[in-house]
This record gives sequence, structure tokens and C-alpha cells, in this order.
Amino acid sequence: NTSGTEAPFFAIIDGVATASFDVTFSAEVPPADDTCSTAVTALPTDGGAVAGTLDAFFNDYGQGGAQCIAAEGVDRVYRLNVPGNQRVALQLTDDADAGLATVLNIISSTASGCEASATRVCQPASNDYNSSAFSNPSASARDYFVAVAQYSMADGGAPSTAFHLSATLSAIPQGDLCSAPLALTGTAVVGTTVGFFGDTYVDSNGTTCLDVGSSPDVLYAVTVANQQTLTV
Repeated sequence: NTSGTEAPFFAIIDGVATASFDVTFSAEVPPADDTCSTAVTALPTDGGAVAGTLDAFFNDYGQGGAQCIAAEGVDRVYRLNVPGNQRVALQLTDDADAGLATVLNIISSTASGCEASATRVCQPASNDYNSSAFSNPSASARDYFVAVAQYSMADGGAPSTAFHLSATLSAIPQGDLCSAPLALTGTAVVGTTVGFFGDTYVDSNGTTCLDVGSSPDVLYAVTVANQQTLTV
């Protein structure tokens, strides 16, 4: 309950057959970093790693949100401040090499907006298990929440959820964003997606764009004369 006041909840106990049982309820203060509202640990942006664990944490954000990746397991939230015109590469290392698979969602909502999936917004990012990358194209620094979520409740039965998480800054290269594209002039160019992020990732094809997931992308700009057809 992150509302700030007490609130009623209902527990529905159901089954396929009639049976007797005992039910025990308990309430406790969630640990620091359990939600966006209680996140206190800040990630350094010099490549240094912070040690963490998912033990004793709850699944607060598994239902996803706009551009967020859903996860079944428990999650933990960190704070991250990103300077303007910088991109961030996040890397999580499984300390015990025990098969821990996580999703790293970068939440750009305020702390209050983060708490409900209807108002939660994640940054478009290149995502892979235990790693993520995104950019802050604005001129000023911005605050984000990084939600580390166990991808599945049964992700191989990892006996340990201990990890180290690092954030590394770098300049946004030209061609990584629509705001600073590479130019096409009608002459063939040799390109590569190496070193670029998946910044234009979309969660659906509703805008007629093809959804290729969070793979890296490169942005080009071309001027088309009136009454001309462009073929790429």
C-alpha cells in the first residue's frame, strides 16, 4: 500500500474442491528501495557498481506500464540521475552465476506516477536479460527510477538473487536519435548498428512502424522533393 493512508484490501481464497484451511495475515514495513516512493539508493554513473539482492522484496511493478516490460518476479528500485545529452548503459552481474535473469525497466514517471501501471511510463530502451541502455536527449539532467525485476518466479530456481548493478555514461552519437540523424543524400552509405541503442523501440505496430523489439537502430534523414517517390 503506497497511498500514504490506510486502505482496505480483499483476499480471495478459491479452489477446485471444498477444504478447510488456516489463514494468517501480517503487515510489515517494506524495505528501502522496494518501490519508487521508498527508493533511496542512487546508482553511480562512473561505471562503479552497487551490490544488491532481491531477497525480501515484493513484486510491485510486474504488471508493466507504457513501454515497460512485464515480469513475474520480485523487484527492487534504484534512483538514477542522468545529465543532459548523455546515454546510459546498465549492466547487472549475477554474483553467484546461478541463472538469475532480470528485466531492467527505466521509469521516467514521478514517484507517485510510478506506482500505478496506468500512469507508469518507461523509457524506450535496448533491453536484454540483465542489461539495458537508454538516452536522455534533453539539455538538462533528469531523474529516473531503475526497476530491477526477476523475470520469472521460476527462472531456473536461482538459489541466489545477489547481484551488482552498474551504470556507465557516454555521449549520444549522431544517428542514435531523430533529433540528430545522419544524412542521406542519394548516395549509398555503409552503416552499422554497432554502438547504437534501441531508442525508437515501440511497444506495438499502431503507428504503422514494424516492431523489431529493442534491437539497436540508426536514424537517417533525407529530403524528398515534391512529387518524388523515395525508395530505400
